[in-house]
Amino acid sequence: MKFDMSTAKEKFNNFFGRIKIFFFENKKAMMIILPIVFFIIFLLIMLLILLANSSNEEGYRAKESPEIHINNSKITNGLKKLNPNSLWLLDEPLKLPPIQFSREQRKLWKKAEVDYWYEPPSEKAMEELRQKNKKIIDDLLEDAP
Repeated sequence: MKFDMSTAKEKFNNFFGRIKIFFFENKKAMMIILPIVFFIIFLLIMLLILLANSSNEEGYRAKESPEIHINNSKITNGLKKLNPNSLWLLDEPLKLPPIQFSREQRKLWKKAEVDYWYEPPSEKAMEELRQKNKKIIDDLLEDAP
């Protein structure tokens, strides 16, 4: 038995041609049947998803898995559970400004450090800032009675 591509293509076209003719001849029936079929398929998929999720939860609860303790925390089924007592929390309320510094702050800076860290704004940037602030003030004064 030899496979002939032309006959397979012919059968394929013939089959889908018949389906196309059937749909065109029965448009009203297809307009009713197809949404019902798609809705049933959608419900079946949703039911499968719900069943899969519920069986996973029950299986997860039923399993007794070994626990691994690493650095004061527990790893169970690949999920890491932290011990809340091992967490470091900031004192409340924070001092103003609410910034946690990563290094010790100095009161006085050397000239070389100031030159390294501080970049004075350009005259153009200062002029743009003045214009924006003036516009905000003018808008506020226009709205005032």
